[in-house]
Amino acid sequence: MCISRFLIVSVWVVFFSLENVEAFPDTIRHGYANCTSCHTSPGGGGLLNSYGRSLSKELISAWGGNGEEMPLHGLVDIPEGTLDRFLLGGDSRYISRKTQGKSADIDEGFLMQAQVRIGFVFEKLKFLMILGKIENPRMKSDVRNVSPEYYALWSPKEELHIRAGRFEPIFGLRLPDHNVWTRTEAGLLPWLERDTVEFISEGELQFVSLAGFQSISSTTPAQQQTGYSASLYQVFKERYRAGFSMLNSEGQGSRSKAFSLNGTFGFTEKLYSMVEFMRSSNNGTDKDVGFFRAGYEIKKGFVPLFQGQSMRTLGQGASTKLKMGAGFQWFPRPHFEVMTLIENVQVEKENTREYTFLFHYYL
Repeated sequence: MCISRFLIVSVWVVFFSLENVEAFPDTIRHGYANCTSCHTSPGGGGLLNSYGRSLSKELISAWGGNGEEMPLHGLVDIPEGTLDRFLLGGDSRYISRKTQGKSADIDEGFLMQAQVRIGFVFEKLKFLMILGKIENPRMKSDVRNVSPEYYALWSPKEELHIRAGRFEPIFGLRLPDHNVWTRTEAGLLPWLERDTVEFISEGELQFVSLAGFQSISSTTPAQQQTGYSASLYQVFKERYRAGFSMLNSEGQGSRSKAFSLNGTFGFTEKLYSMVEFMRSSNNGTDKDVGFFRAGYEIKKGFVPLFQGQSMRTLGQGASTKLKMGAGFQWFPRPHFEVMTLIENVQVEKENTREYTFLFHYYL
């Protein structure tokens, strides 16, 4: 009953918005629905362009001094035009999590990400890469000097892009949260690296991507995958975006599929929501997975939020899993993000409580 109500409410949100009607939710509510408004990559995330850095101070952060949004916090005078050709960034994330329940009592904290990003920009060609990888964050925080992501991006026209290299294909909401079930059930796990070729057509109101990928050679045989993905996103009234994604992959004795319907909606300059429904199939086991997040900026840089997830295994051995809770995102100054969540997890008749704290620094 709980999962049915959750899905009904979320479906209502999607279609009500489209009748009255990824960008990062903190910018879509200001009318920035396309990722390239702020990011170098048409898939979003990663290196910010100069305009994206200015928005991180003007729209997102609670406070910010002159030039503070720039690399190295503006402490180094960078010659004019340099950042149009050479891009510098990076991410460091620390997570602390506590779980309390009858069968689980976990208290852990670890550095989950420490990476530097660099990019070289030419007229129609860009080269971007990440340096640094933590192999097993829970066990040790040693950072290996390797590149888990790199690619060349060729843009023969302003709206057409082709990229090739080692990266994750575009799929669904494109959230950076690795513990979101719509990502894990689609097989989008941070330690599974892929060699990918992707075609992207990006218009003012429509975004289309097609990709083919293959697991890198060092992936264990049981996790080797070869497949393809496709995504379509449509923007309505500048602040509303709805999308459809599919992903199909095969490996040694395994086959998986995932279909996603998703939406990101900026109802006002302060209120946004994100919704995703996914049907996944892995070696004959089908699951319906749902995700919902809503946030309201009560003061610049401070966004209380509500978040819910659901996962229902279908067929023989059917089961239901729910996770609901609340917290906040806080962007005190450019380069800093703090996020907390308190969630209740229900698996059949057993309940556990999860407390999550995330600190994110971006260069």
